[in-house]
Amino acid sequence: MNSNTTPEWRSRLDQAVKRFQSDYWPKIKRGMTQTADQLGQVDAKLEQTKYGDRYVTLKQEVNSAKASYVNTKTKVKMGYTDATSEASAEPYPRAAKVGEAVAKTEISLRQRLKDVLQSIVDKL
Repeated sequence: MNSNTTPEWRSRLDQAVKRFQSDYWPKIKRGMTQTADQLGQVDAKLEQTKYGDRYVTLKQEVNSAKASYVNTKTKVKMGYTDATSEASAEPYPRAAKVGEAVAKTEISLRQRLKDVLQSIVDKL
């Protein structure tokens, strides 16, 4: 890429980021807050229904997967090569394995994206 146009592209990119942060990000945050409130209301209603016990069990499995996801992601970032030893201690081992798999996949994809973006920056 021509070095004369590089500052122009960076300037445009900076303007786009600033506009996103000022115009769109507050709307996104407001929408996320409203959605979280609505989710809380739906959650409370589901727990009070005829099938509330099944819902609570499902919710516990999802929370187990989330906890395993966060745990695995943290361990991999800290440099541990095998983060599977604690998954067997989870009350819902299948959900924990799903959370672990998602965390490992996310980390792998983030690294790939980082490499691609770095190669693009290097070409600029």
